[in-house]
Amino acid sequence: MNKFKKTVLASVLALAMVGCGSAEDSAANFVESGNTFLEDGNVERARVQYRNALQIDPRLAEPYYRLALIDEKSQNWRGMYANLSTAEALNPEYTEVLIKLGQMYLLSNVFDEAMKRAEQVLALEPDNIEGLALMATIYIRQENFGSASVELDKALALAPDDLNIRMLEVTLLNERGDRQRAMEAMEKLIDLHPDASPLYLQYLTMLEQRRRYEDMSKVYQKLAEMYPEERWVVQSHAQLLNGVLRRHDDAMQTLAAFVERNPDDVEAKLLHVGLARTVNSAQGVSLLDSYIEQYPNSTELRFARVEVLLADGRTEEVIQDLNRLIETEGQSELASMARVSLAGIRARAGDLDAANRLVNEVLGYSSDDVPALIMRARLSMQQQRLDDATTDLRLAIRNNPDSDEALVLLAQAYAMSGSQQLAADTFRRALTANPQNQAAALAVAETHVRNGDIERAEQVLTTAMLGSTDVNSLLQAQLQVRLAGQNWEGSREIIERLRQTGEVLPAEMALLSGQMHLGMQNYTSAIEEFELALSQEPGMISALQGLVNAHLALNQLDELLAYMNNHLEKNPDQIGAYGVKATLLRNQQDLEAAKATVQQGLSMRSDWVPGYSLLASLHIQGGDPEIAIDTYKRGLAEVPEDNMLTMQLASAYYTVGNYDAAKAAYEEVLSRNPDVEPVINNLAVMLLDNYGTDANKRRALEMVERFRDSDQPYFLDTYAWAQINAGNYQLAFPALSRAISLDSSVPVFHFHMAVLQHRMEDSSRAQEALNRAEQMAREANDQRLMQRIDKFKQETGI
Repeated sequence: MNKFKKTVLASVLALAMVGCGSAEDSAANFVESGNTFLEDGNVERARVQYRNALQIDPRLAEPYYRLALIDEKSQNWRGMYANLSTAEALNPEYTEVLIKLGQMYLLSNVFDEAMKRAEQVLALEPDNIEGLALMATIYIRQENFGSASVELDKALALAPDDLNIRMLEVTLLNERGDRQRAMEAMEKLIDLHPDASPLYLQYLTMLEQRRRYEDMSKVYQKLAEMYPEERWVVQSHAQLLNGVLRRHDDAMQTLAAFVERNPDDVEAKLLHVGLARTVNSAQGVSLLDSYIEQYPNSTELRFARVEVLLADGRTEEVIQDLNRLIETEGQSELASMARVSLAGIRARAGDLDAANRLVNEVLGYSSDDVPALIMRARLSMQQQRLDDATTDLRLAIRNNPDSDEALVLLAQAYAMSGSQQLAADTFRRALTANPQNQAAALAVAETHVRNGDIERAEQVLTTAMLGSTDVNSLLQAQLQVRLAGQNWEGSREIIERLRQTGEVLPAEMALLSGQMHLGMQNYTSAIEEFELALSQEPGMISALQGLVNAHLALNQLDELLAYMNNHLEKNPDQIGAYGVKATLLRNQQDLEAAKATVQQGLSMRSDWVPGYSLLASLHIQGGDPEIAIDTYKRGLAEVPEDNMLTMQLASAYYTVGNYDAAKAAYEEVLSRNPDVEPVINNLAVMLLDNYGTDANKRRALEMVERFRDSDQPYFLDTYAWAQINAGNYQLAFPALSRAISLDSSVPVFHFHMAVLQHRMEDSSRAQEALNRAEQMAREANDQRLMQRIDKFKQETGI
């Protein structure tokens, strides 16, 4: 844009502002309008209004808070945290924001940060009921029951009839072991508030803790009377009756009665069929056939039968039925579903050409058919055509935003391509669309465990189990959650349930038992179980790693090495064992023996990618970065276009100062897959720091826009650094503040904050941040950052 056009545009904007009021007024009007839409339940229009307000004034905290409330409704926890953190940075005394943030930190077991927000709220408003409740809840979770009681008494004195406070009082009694009083208090609350459904949910949890399953059944009956049309109540009750109380007939009758009251609820019918099949598959098929006879035009029921027969191995019968439908139905919706189902069968049999032909027939006359797009994406993923799969899945989701199947596949495609952030977000969206999607539940639960949120991981898996007839994988995931939470009694219970199913292989049962003993520090028993697992399944690397941990805990290095040498002698083709042994040797500082072990593995399989990565890292650890670079090149000669090796090669080039080669390697990865987020991050940093032309800065800014609401501190820092370079300081500050709050141990974050504060003309804070960055860089012996700091000091005089 030339100078004349800029001048004209500025004049037009000035006239517009004179005619429409100040920017502050306009932004406030958008916020008020957004609040009205939100109160009326029009979430999307509210979101647009809040975004409009932020475009006018990005320094307003309230729109970020309101957007966080919208995120909360849709369970977009990452977006909610990002918006709350930004609102806090803009207005540190916004009590509603502080409470929400505190609650989020509490759910993630980050007690220090939760407590910090509770204290800030009460310093501002000593009588804030929610602040007192938050403080009390933190103390309860920390098992500091005396302090919790003090805070709760304050809240009760201010609001003796507040139901949430009374429920928290029950929680305190229950957690400190006064279970009889807790139960009496809960039952009294229910008598006083017989229509308050949250009370019944807490009551059910308490009854389950006491294994009072018959009483739980009575509560579900009461809820069914209160909410006769709520399927989840009947479903949960039937699950309890069938799975815990072993009253299969009562469970069947409960669902049958619901179906009779709600004859159009197809999902309820399918739940009824699934319940029948837990005892007798033939009974389930017979029930399904009776429903199809009553509702012959229900495509959901007819295709549920296809899935049931396939699960029972009656494939030929299914193929005949599908071909008959294709011949008689032409290009109807039913025929399209038949073609897609048949394509799935052909793909599973390995006939990808026939599968593609059937899917393309459907898309030829119905280009936006969602099941066909999903199936074609599956076929593309089988053939490693991830870009094609992603394109089809995005179109499918645009046509059906609530397709949890498409969302799960898209998440898996992102994960396969290295875009872990996008994968995590998309799995979460899939779980929001369908809380009982098993693949999404497993992925989201794993994320919760990594974040230390054991309780939410349990909730996710338990909810998924309610709608699953095959719960083994969910039970095994739940076992890992309980092991992580050191819930040994609960772990034993799951192991016993898995053993009773008879569907888990003996080697896997031994592995699970070994993991439990390892967590309980019963190392000798753990070793016995892991050795049993490996005797039956020599390639079970998780058992071998568990064995390593148990032996090391007993200081039995010689015995461990003897076992591993014997194991490799008997199983020389178990390539992963070479990696475990080499890692063990590296940890013992025997780098040469570790290198020899990896070389031995590579001689067995020259395409062992992790082997090249491990060998290169050993050379780097030994001070030979050039040999590490040659190792990566050797691996890429065997496995051309491997993204992981190419990324590691780029990092090695960067370490030795060969920036052009590093940049070329990163560009190569992005040419194959433009969504690999670590590469996007690293290349953007290089464009800003090593190739800082205006064009490269603009490109970096575009590349990192996806990181604006990230929960990864390094991504947030790169986003903020790009905004600093672009002069967008108000956008940079909240992102960089969040990065530092997530990980304050990274010196470059503080250096970037010093640069930002200097440009925002806050000299004292810039000096403070720079001092911290300099001290941390010196302690880490980060020469490159020290040089940047010295240069900055010379340029600014700080």
